[in-house]
Amino acid sequence: MRVIEQVRVQIRQALAQAVEKAAAAGDLTGPVPANIQLEIPKDRTHGDFATNLAMTMARQERKAPRAIAEIILRHLNREGTWISSAEIAGPG
Repeated sequence: MRVIEQVRVQIRQALAQAVEKAAAAGDLTGPVPANIQLEIPKDRTHGDFATNLAMTMARQERKAPRAIAEIILRHLNREGTWISSAEIAGPG
């Protein structure tokens, strides 16, 4: 497996674990979406990867995507991963 694919797998796992932790804490209802999408932003200043996870969960959670993103970020454990930082993008 190429390194880029290993990184993608690790990021998806970290996001899934964050959703699971948030659900266990009562912050989200879950479940983790089956297919967490990751993409490389066209503008490299927007980071190495982006996900629309919060947008895809908005309907099931009945919350604004930004609120979901904040919850996921709060429960995201970056320790021991390739994730050096994570932030919430603005609309658009």
